[in-house]
Amino acid sequence: MAKSIYPYQQVRRFILDQLNQGLWKEGDLLPAEVKLAKQLKVHRLTVNRVMTELVREGLLARRRGVGTFVRGKKRSTKPTLGKGLVGLITGHHFNPSTNPYYGVIFEKMRKLLAADGFYLMPLGDAGEFFSKPTLGLGGDIRESLSAIALLGTGEPEIFASLENFEHPAIIIGVSEYTGPLPSVSTDDESDAGIVAEKILALGHRNIVHLNASSSLRMHTRLQGFLLACERSGHAIPFRYVVEADGLEISDGKAAMADFLERGLPFTAVFGGNDNLALGAIAALKERGLDVPREVSVVGFDGIDAALHSHPPLATMKVSRQRLAEQAVARIVSACAGTVPTNMTGRLSSKWIEGSTLAAAKGPL
Repeated sequence: MAKSIYPYQQVRRFILDQLNQGLWKEGDLLPAEVKLAKQLKVHRLTVNRVMTELVREGLLARRRGVGTFVRGKKRSTKPTLGKGLVGLITGHHFNPSTNPYYGVIFEKMRKLLAADGFYLMPLGDAGEFFSKPTLGLGGDIRESLSAIALLGTGEPEIFASLENFEHPAIIIGVSEYTGPLPSVSTDDESDAGIVAEKILALGHRNIVHLNASSSLRMHTRLQGFLLACERSGHAIPFRYVVEADGLEISDGKAAMADFLERGLPFTAVFGGNDNLALGAIAALKERGLDVPREVSVVGFDGIDAALHSHPPLATMKVSRQRLAEQAVARIVSACAGTVPTNMTGRLSSKWIEGSTLAAAKGPL
């Protein structure tokens, strides 16, 4: 058989030829995906994608734990939504319309995927997805997916589930992930080190770090910050690391207020994200402390609220648009049955000067 231009076309044409010529009859068990992939010299995920689409079209049927069968000529009346669904699994209670960090990534991915014929569908919490894959949609939603993306969260068991998933999968925004799946994220540890260098260069030594250990990104940024300070000869005592209960402005405000009660000397605050930094500024102002004349404050992420705050926050701006673009490129490559040329992408952030970082005037 002559090869098609694209592996996907090659596989689809081969399977349809077998069906049309009666070589595979109703009720026949199809060869395993790995065997077909080897026979046609394509990636297994290409075979999986074609079979998934033919299942959705009503030509094939899957029986879990058994395999894929010929259903016959009956076709499904359900629409296929172009090239299919890309499922997005996230952290608990993710809302793309209100989340200031991931909302931009979600919207950019949605538009780029739509332009290429895919539909991006939020599927909720990662743990819930793998334990309850139907999500009230009738049947196993996993059988309708062309690919799946994990955005900004993850535990070892979730990564393992994705690595064994029957469709292409990608990890987005988790710099700690070092497994075999395609991934793209910011270089949180290195970028946090840059923030530390900026603060130290202005004479600050007693620096408060607001962290939230519930977030992998925050933990990695804390590591980068502490390592950079230690390398410079100005290690930060752990009593200057303050754990916030969450990632919102109110959490940063409460954590900063708690630190102020300790009475420790300090001249600067580094928020693990912009919300925590903005909350710290609110707490400092309530105590009558001027930013940056008395206390400098730096954030991380470059969300709109930080860039347009008064005064504008000094921060590292993450290119969420580039994160989305690279994620979509990897998804489309995987769905086409090709391996992305750059499996792991780590994007550097951009330093934004802002107006909340100034030379140290001496500890409070």
